[in-house]
Amino acid sequence: MKITYKTIIQGINACDTEAISPIQFCCDSMKYAFDSCYIGFGYAHAFKEYPPSVYICTKDYDGEVDEAINIIFCPFCAEKIEIIKGPTFEKVITHSKVMTDVEKIEYVEQKVGGV
Repeated sequence: MKITYKTIIQGINACDTEAISPIQFCCDSMKYAFDSCYIGFGYAHAFKEYPPSVYICTKDYDGEVDEAINIIFCPFCAEKIEIIKGPTFEKVITHSKVMTDVEKIEYVEQKVGGV
């Protein structure tokens, strides 16, 4: 499996990753597990000072993700997983307006009335 990704920084403590080219799967089983969300890519834990990784998701009885365990080899064909760091981007919010409840109601009424 081979993933090339970019990092998107949003503010001081928020960052995310995104694949920038199609993921190259080592085997059909890995592709199925990835597409079914049993295996994921990104930050497996809340601590984002570590680089992103490929991880196996364990789920609890409700189907919610219970734990994410980093893996470096495919659990199906044993091929090494290759993660390539691409560019880093900074997402900048230039303007933000907080609307009061009255402004929100007037805005909705204008949109509905204008249709």
